[in-house]
Amino acid sequence: MKRRKTNIKPMFLLVLLAVFSFFVINKTEGIDWEGKKQKLYESKPAECTTCKTGEGIKEIIDNDSSINYVLLDSSQAIDVTEEFTGSVEGIRDFGCRGLDPANFLSSKRYVCSTSGGGGIDFSEGNASSGGQGVLVKKNSKIKITKVTFPLALWLGQYTYVDSNKQIRKDSPDYRSNGQQLDPEIVSRSLSPQEATQFNDEISGTEKEPFVVKGKVKMDTGQVENLEQAEGEYQVENAPHEPGCILNGKPCDPKLAVSDYNVGKSNYIASNEKYGGYMLDQAPGGDKKPDSASEECLVEGQDYKELKNGVVTTCVNVPAIIAGWFMETFGLSQWEKCTIGEEIQTTDPKTGKPITINQKSGECVDPKTLGIKMTPIFGDPDVCEDELCANAYLSQSYKETLAPSESKGVTVSGSPKTSTMFFVATECALQIDGKNVPVLCLWDASPILLNYKLQEKDKAPNQEDFPKSFTYYWGNVSQSMKISSKVYRVD
Repeated sequence: MKRRKTNIKPMFLLVLLAVFSFFVINKTEGIDWEGKKQKLYESKPAECTTCKTGEGIKEIIDNDSSINYVLLDSSQAIDVTEEFTGSVEGIRDFGCRGLDPANFLSSKRYVCSTSGGGGIDFSEGNASSGGQGVLVKKNSKIKITKVTFPLALWLGQYTYVDSNKQIRKDSPDYRSNGQQLDPEIVSRSLSPQEATQFNDEISGTEKEPFVVKGKVKMDTGQVENLEQAEGEYQVENAPHEPGCILNGKPCDPKLAVSDYNVGKSNYIASNEKYGGYMLDQAPGGDKKPDSASEECLVEGQDYKELKNGVVTTCVNVPAIIAGWFMETFGLSQWEKCTIGEEIQTTDPKTGKPITINQKSGECVDPKTLGIKMTPIFGDPDVCEDELCANAYLSQSYKETLAPSESKGVTVSGSPKTSTMFFVATECALQIDGKNVPVLCLWDASPILLNYKLQEKDKAPNQEDFPKSFTYYWGNVSQSMKISSKVYRVD
């Protein structure tokens, strides 16, 4: 019988596995298999370097404040009245862009500025004696020569804590014009197809230049052949297209788009098929009285001053008021204005007495001057001409109030009871070649109304929400300073 040959391959494989197992045990002995699992990547909120703006601000709970508008310093506004070219502080001159005529805002009712001083000098007019005085007639022209708007405010905060844009004590999270209303509020009640169509319809104006209208507002007195030309003033971004920045790159649109155009916010409310305001209306309308016959939405009386952020752009059509203005002066007063009177004085060089002829300058008729501008978010009680954002936000806020509370809501006055809030920028009129400083009032009511809505929606014991609009606006002002520097519009 032959001896059977032994197969050593299984033995070799067993030895090899034993060696490999020993090697693996030694290499993996220090690994903590029960340690924390590596998290999948999550989209974190943007780090907000404009936050902590509440530090150093004393919290003021001011329920009786009468201020419903603030004056922005010229460094926070943009001059839109250079004839054909404009300039940005620290940036070279630039020309106006072409503009789609559809991007015009118009309204029957205006936002009226506070009055400024000024007057027509009749000393070069045509005089005729009559009655107890001298009737003077003069052909004069008053023109808006300077209109500025607050770009740093309209672009919104340059970055946010997160995409929810919730107001906090340490971050105001003020929004750009086009993001004052959240399209998700309307879209979540629509089908996917409807939501897509709705978002396409409301996004056509995003970051596009637009035009507001303005008129000279004045106490005219006696005037013949009065001509009133309405001005058109183009609003556009600075040439370097400043906007929300995160890690050196433009922010995700869900966080911020820095949309200075008011169109999207207004369209969200006014869209005939899906619009938030229109959907909430009962058949036949809300039966509210028509307020369009009133000349102005507000006549401001008080303001606070802010600093930082001004740029320049262009005028399309200047606003002019012209006509034959008339005034009556006493004969003696008229002669002192035109002929002058002799006055004895001393020659400062020789010290000798001399006689000079001096005109009194008393033939200037003082005028109450201001500017009427388009309310960019519309009337708080009326949705018309697609200016409906204020109407929607105002209605949403009133729906959170008890009937007794809603009766105390007013259009202007204290932020505690008002539905409108304005920012004032420096503007100017020209009377017969002489410049007169006045103010332009710009509608910033969504800032107030969004504060009021979030105040109603906050948790009962929420400690990080500012307890007054006065305190909140102080935070907005500080954040605006930082944002304007980042935008390079300061």
